Amino acid sequence: MLVTICQFSLKEGLDFVKEAIARTGYNEKIKIAIGVGATEFCIAYPIVSIEDPFDKEDWEHSKYFSSLGICQVVGDDLLTSNAKRIERAVQEAACNALLLKINQVGTVTETIEVTKLAKDANWGVVISQRSGESEDSFLADLAVGLATGQIKAGAPCRGRD
Repeated sequence: MLVTICQFSLKEGLDFVKEAIARTGYNEKIKIAIGVGATEFCIAYPIVSIEDPFDKEDWEHSKYFSSLGICQVVGDDLLTSNAKRIERAVQEAACNALLLKINQVGTVTETIEVTKLAKDANWGVVISQRSGESEDSFLADLAVGLATGQIKAGAPCRGRD
């Protein structure tokens, strides 16, 4: 059965996800992270991770927000899995985590290199793909192989039943 939460409000959708987590018995191990984007910024839950809280070229606000230390600030559009942008973000402390999309990087070797850049800066690394486009288990394998500890894969409103 395919469950679609797209018809619900943000709060209803998050309540649904929290209930599902509670039913698994893993409340203390599973945390909620939201890729909010600049236009959807909303903190109504104990969010541990925020992806791209500002525009992809807004380095100043990203630096300020990251400096607050209230959560993991994940660079997606800000970094585009690009080594030069990651180096700049590390130098300027513009975020403290990388959303790693292997299709943006190019090769597995380059993926390992940008992961090392992020880890050397004590950043988190979240393995991802383009907007839930894949159910391929390779993403999980990559997350384990690179010891990232975090993966962003699909959503309840995508996939096959």
